[in-house]
Amino acid sequence: MVIGLAALATTLALVVQVGLMRVAQRRSDARAAATRNRWRPLLLRHAMGEPVALPALATSEQVVFLVLWNQIADSLRGPSHDLLRDVIVRLDLQSAARRWLAQHNARRQLLGLLTLGHMGAASDWPSLQRRLGDPRTYMSIAAARALLQVDAALAVEPVLDELARRTDWPIARIAGLLRSAGAERVFEPLLRRLQHTAAVPSPQVVRLLAAVDGVRASATLVRLMQHGDDAELLSTCLQNVQTPAALPRVRELARHPLWWIRVQAAAALGRLGSRDDRALLLVLLTDPNWWVRYRAAVAFVRMPGLTKEAIATLCDGLADRFARDVLRQALAEAEAV
Repeated sequence: MVIGLAALATTLALVVQVGLMRVAQRRSDARAAATRNRWRPLLLRHAMGEPVALPALATSEQVVFLVLWNQIADSLRGPSHDLLRDVIVRLDLQSAARRWLAQHNARRQLLGLLTLGHMGAASDWPSLQRRLGDPRTYMSIAAARALLQVDAALAVEPVLDELARRTDWPIARIAGLLRSAGAERVFEPLLRRLQHTAAVPSPQVVRLLAAVDGVRASATLVRLMQHGDDAELLSTCLQNVQTPAALPRVRELARHPLWWIRVQAAAALGRLGSRDDRALLLVLLTDPNWWVRYRAAVAFVRMPGLTKEAIATLCDGLADRFARDVLRQALAEAEAV
């Protein structure tokens, strides 16, 4: 009896506790919504250059406010972004963001990084750079982004050094950060990094260079293809080159002994090739590797100057069964698009 009553009392206490937690959460959500609703129109009007009287911001509202402020700051560029920075200065939140970097609360650390990145003060560089080596992926990438916002050209070297040390940084994410920082700011530092590396340039840096400005990078990629024989580097260059000046080397690499190089060469012929490359693509349709045959077929179907009917007729006349099958597959996929 006593045990049963004790169990009932424990259950009731847990129910009451859960209920109180839900009430507290609803109140917290309501306060956060009120803060956002009060500040969003003020921040947007201020960013548009309207004179706005800023109300006092309670300490308990700072986290919600800075989440909102960073969301809006992410969407703005130029004078509007500069005006939004003024709000942080007027509310003295820059000093709060700096304090948060030294705290153990992950959310506040992250908000501090994001905010200081948008503020772009050179004095915050050492604090931001220390966070670059944070073992948490999201925190280290936020630090990389903040450094690029403060000084993109200066940040390229430490960001690339960290990228070389880590396996948890997605290369596509870093490429996006570099593009956001501006090709005019990061292209030359990336190019210098590529030129001053070891005998075999880093394929990662090649990929980033092409992602920042593929057209300007193409001349460098052509040079690397002509004077290098590292398989990973050749594959990366073939994936990213965008100029017909690369075609002589691409045609040579279509006969490379490694099948994955031939795959990328076939794909490059589809992007850059001309009618003169149809014969080479037909040869690749008979390659021992299925992926090479498939990429060659896709490239052939995309070649200008041939109708689908003409390709179908040509397909019927091919002696190699595998070549016929893969060309028919590529043609069917093109018709389905």
